[in-house]
Amino acid sequence: MAMKFLKYAALVAAIALYPTSFIIAQDINLVPNPSFEVLEQCPTLGNAWDGDIDIAVNWSAANQSKQYVFHACSEVRGIPGNGVYYQYPRTGSAMVMARLFLDYSIGPFPLPHSQGLQVELKETLKKGKVYYAEFYLNVDNNIDPTYMRSVQMAFYESYFNEHIDMDSKLPIEADIDWQSEDYITDTVGWTRVNGQFIAEGNERYGLIANLNSLEETDVMITAPNVAPNVCDFFIDDVALYLFDPLPDTIYYCSGDEYELRATFLDATYEWSNGSTDSITTFNAPGVHRVTATVGGVALVDSVVFVDMEQDNPLPQDTVVCREQPVELYAVQPGNYIWSTGSEAASITPQETGNYTLTVDNECGSYEYETYVTIEECQCEFYIPTAFSPNDDGMNDFFEVYEGCDYPYRITTFEVYDRWGNQVYRSEDKANLRWDGSYKGEQLQNGVYTWQLVYEVDYIGFTTQEIRRGDVTITQ
Repeated sequence: MAMKFLKYAALVAAIALYPTSFIIAQDINLVPNPSFEVLEQCPTLGNAWDGDIDIAVNWSAANQSKQYVFHACSEVRGIPGNGVYYQYPRTGSAMVMARLFLDYSIGPFPLPHSQGLQVELKETLKKGKVYYAEFYLNVDNNIDPTYMRSVQMAFYESYFNEHIDMDSKLPIEADIDWQSEDYITDTVGWTRVNGQFIAEGNERYGLIANLNSLEETDVMITAPNVAPNVCDFFIDDVALYLFDPLPDTIYYCSGDEYELRATFLDATYEWSNGSTDSITTFNAPGVHRVTATVGGVALVDSVVFVDMEQDNPLPQDTVVCREQPVELYAVQPGNYIWSTGSEAASITPQETGNYTLTVDNECGSYEYETYVTIEECQCEFYIPTAFSPNDDGMNDFFEVYEGCDYPYRITTFEVYDRWGNQVYRSEDKANLRWDGSYKGEQLQNGVYTWQLVYEVDYIGFTTQEIRRGDVTITQ
């Protein structure tokens, strides 16, 4: 049995076919300057209430903040001794101190309790894709510390920098709400903070912050009578990764085995075939999944295997309206020839008839067919131009008569007088008749305008249609 080795990357329509080898760009950190090594200048003491996160390239504060860069190049905030604190970075020669909780309620300093560390990402996030984010934190060795047990990460489209009152919180929804079982009190080791989320699309900025209000923040205060109560964290090695190791679909050749790779950071793996390696093989149609677990976070991706000999990409024999034509697609990789003579990946049938597609690729030559019936779809309504509501039993009502061959729904049927006042309205399909009155009073002879709004379920699609006209009341 032949073995086909594949390292898949995303293709057009996320489809792959043996035997081409596709190498996916895995483990690319989308956070620039993730360890704060690259600076515009070395840290200086500066104003005691001014943070200097802006000197770290690509980083900024999301609001007023006391966030300090510590770097080996600095004499006042160096590594590891920095006057007040003593800590080594997790990696490299730099780290940032972020104040994620600040309560001056017993003191005179009106600074916000919730401060954010913001970064512009290397690229815009892709809608519907799974992303894994992480960073490492360490509690400072401050006197009379306050300890926290949660921190949040968020990703959004536009740069954020707004004034936040002391008791308010950042108006940003968390994408990752990380919770620790215990308060984080380790002043020596580094704690991994991580999680996953599905991107809405167009996110360009990332944020590390306490996104809870002052009252919502779960803290352990060791010196409640000392102002201020603060929780300072050192932060290092911030990362964001796309998790998308598998293509959506693989059209494969019958009898061959295919090797799938899902290598991702320091993950452990579990495939739907029971394998626990980062690499495994499949040779059967169906949905095949991998779960990669990183630091307790389970990331899942899947691929659909489709047998070229068994799958027909064309729809079953179908009926469509001429007003809403169907497009036939050749989804498998290869060279195409349609019965119309076209060699494009898709065609739009113009006439009723049988349509065939021949696909040639390295698995072989395959022929598919479907029959398309094209109909003239109509939904007609007859609406009179005059009526005489005089109770003589003849033409006493203004009624809508339908001649629709398809399911439909009346949204509204409305009548207006010459000044634009609504004198009749109905949303009842079974009761589209007006007796010429308004609030119990018979209206005068004259011309009135009407509007009918309805939806029709044609073959394979629904459309809203609007008809307008006028009707004359005669006595």
